[in-house]
Amino acid sequence: MMRKSLFASVFIFMAFGHANGQWKRVYETGYSHFMGLRYELNGMKFFGRDSGVVITDTVIYGISDTVVLTITAITTDGGNTWHENKSNIAKNGIYGNVSATDVNHIWDARGQFIYQTTDGGKNWETYTNQDSVGTKVSSIYFIDSLTGFEGGGGMTMHRTSDGGKTWQLVHHSETDSMYYPIYYISFSTPMLGIATTYDIGTWVLRTTDGGFNWIFTTDIHSGVGNRSYGLSYSDPSNVFFPELRAFHHSTDSGKTWIWIDPKPPFPGYFSAIAFVDSLHGVASGRNPARDSLVLGYTSDAGNTWRTIWIDSSAGGKSGFFNFAAFPNPSVAYIGGSNAVFRLSTADLAVQESPLVSDGVKIEIEAGKLLIMMPNEHGDRLNIFDILGREVSRGVIPPDGSLKLDVSTLQSGIYFVSTGNWFGKFAKE
Repeated sequence: MMRKSLFASVFIFMAFGHANGQWKRVYETGYSHFMGLRYELNGMKFFGRDSGVVITDTVIYGISDTVVLTITAITTDGGNTWHENKSNIAKNGIYGNVSATDVNHIWDARGQFIYQTTDGGKNWETYTNQDSVGTKVSSIYFIDSLTGFEGGGGMTMHRTSDGGKTWQLVHHSETDSMYYPIYYISFSTPMLGIATTYDIGTWVLRTTDGGFNWIFTTDIHSGVGNRSYGLSYSDPSNVFFPELRAFHHSTDSGKTWIWIDPKPPFPGYFSAIAFVDSLHGVASGRNPARDSLVLGYTSDAGNTWRTIWIDSSAGGKSGFFNFAAFPNPSVAYIGGSNAVFRLSTADLAVQESPLVSDGVKIEIEAGKLLIMMPNEHGDRLNIFDILGREVSRGVIPPDGSLKLDVSTLQSGIYFVSTGNWFGKFAKE
């Protein structure tokens, strides 16, 4: 009986698990519940390679609208050390929307209130937008220390040129103000910006004049109830935003969009995304079936992802990693409700190299695919074709050895997926 080894044609292109340690926890707010208090990480921004800021609120448990302490954590060495500034300013609402232009100038929007600090969170000023058209602020973004935007329901947007003290209406839809809130705003240059909605499908608006006028992108509207989670510019031309397990990518500053459906599918629903260029990005997601969180890295514009699983408790009470940053090609960050993780891309030495990883072995014998994964027993294993269709599945037994019949599969490339490992093989 002839055994044909696939070592020359099987490649690990997404395999990095907990043991590899590329994702390192570099900041933690503490317990999500402790002494009647709850800690919620409500914002994360990074600038260049090493400087970043994290905003965490301390909330009285059971009193949902009372923030009793805001912690502004600042790093200037890539997350190795942090300096915390604490302020007992009482904020209206526990879920904020944070923007920052550096580690000192930070804005936090809650309801109809906007909180601003110019000294890294030691002191905060409170502003009220009197021209809010009856809507709550659902997003905020500042281009510099003076020019910024806030979004609300009914696709409402306001612009400020004095750091948030006063605001001018620049866009509003006749749609009921309870729906279609502007949930994400981002600019690649002081002139080019994108805004997306969050509710009953996604709408996209773009500006080319610094945010004074906004127009709809006419060729995109999901219309199926999907919601946008995140928005990322990698350069003035390339912009990305996800919906569920797929995402949209524009290469012309948001004029036209293409739909990217990763193969195999991203193993969780996207909750944050960030790209450093047109190919390399990071993302976070959640898999409700596993009650687990997933961190991912892509080097091919999101068509395939290297992923690892994180226990859902790492995301705090809300169980999500809602923030992603990829400020430099060598380092990326993902933040959840009580933790921040850092990825050093230099550690991603395994690209498309021959199959050698954590004892994993794949061979074909007499029309059967033999998979030996001693560290993955108990996990479900799925095989997808190049179009992302599942063609076979199984559960890895205690001895880590699984055989699947692939004799009826057509010749071509196939993907193998477990919770912590992805690979591909060629069937002749």
